[in-house]
Amino acid sequence: MDIHCWIQLDNGTIFDPTPIANQQSIFLIRGIDDDKRFYSPYSNDNLRKATKDVFAMIKHVHTISQNSGTSKDQYHNGIRFNHYSEPSNCIMNCFHWLLDDKGKGKMIIGKMDWKTKSGNIWWEFG
Repeated sequence: MDIHCWIQLDNGTIFDPTPIANQQSIFLIRGIDDDKRFYSPYSNDNLRKATKDVFAMIKHVHTISQNSGTSKDQYHNGIRFNHYSEPSNCIMNCFHWLLDDKGKGKMIIGKMDWKTKSGNIWWEFG
């Protein structure tokens, strides 16, 4: 699943709790020198498919956790303990942040990346 999730707060501000694993390596390979992120939400068919995949992933992660003896609450508390910022776990970070801050935003599914030195945006995620 090639997506990225973030939270759009009610005032329109983007809140992205997820750090990117190996970010410095990506910057070196892609020629990126500014860590400002660019976001592009999915729409239409891409959004429908991605939403279906995201909900399947949430269910799958919770099932695996429960099968290993970890309840949904324990898993949620682990995400909370890590400040909703487990690297490369954007789906669960955003989902659990919204569980704690209901009504303060919505999860957005789409693409995220940075601008390269040549001025192009390289969509690493999505």
